[in-house]
Amino acid sequence: MRAKLYPHSKNIICALDDKSCVKAYDTKSSLTKPIYELPKRDIMDFDYNPNKLYTIATGNKNSALEFWDTRKLLNGPISLLFGHSHWVNTIEYNHYYDQLIISGSTGTEVFLWRAISQSSQAESISGMVPVYNEDDKEMPLSQLDLNDSIYVVKWSQNEPWIYAALEYSGQLLVTHVPSEEKYKIMI
Repeated sequence: MRAKLYPHSKNIICALDDKSCVKAYDTKSSLTKPIYELPKRDIMDFDYNPNKLYTIATGNKNSALEFWDTRKLLNGPISLLFGHSHWVNTIEYNHYYDQLIISGSTGTEVFLWRAISQSSQAESISGMVPVYNEDDKEMPLSQLDLNDSIYVVKWSQNEPWIYAALEYSGQLLVTHVPSEEKYKIMI
């Protein structure tokens, strides 16, 4: 079971139960009934967008990253990203630049993703000169193939361009966002 606090309210906690279902609870009210829950989709991990309300990303057994609007759960995911060869069992948004997401799988891959349309930047770039073409808004920026299944991926708390992946065997890989992507974001 995994649990995370909702970054936009100190009273909401979200948990992944043993049935691969994500449920959100308001700690000010009864903790027996969730305020919402994602449809059962074999979810392995989840993370809230730190800069955009109502957006949650999930890593699933279908090898996809799914993005949800928690106000419209019955409509299904609002976007999907495919690339992993096996279950996506760990996922995390960048704490500063929410268009950057890292994910790891039981298929030994670590992906760094650009997900512009699911970021807070998508609302701010309308009407501005776009830095990205339509073809490259949603794509993997890098892929690392390691020796064992990925246990967890994490962004550095102090440096927004550095992230790490830990394999089940205990090997740790620390790497960074490619310079060309970093400069696109900073412009």
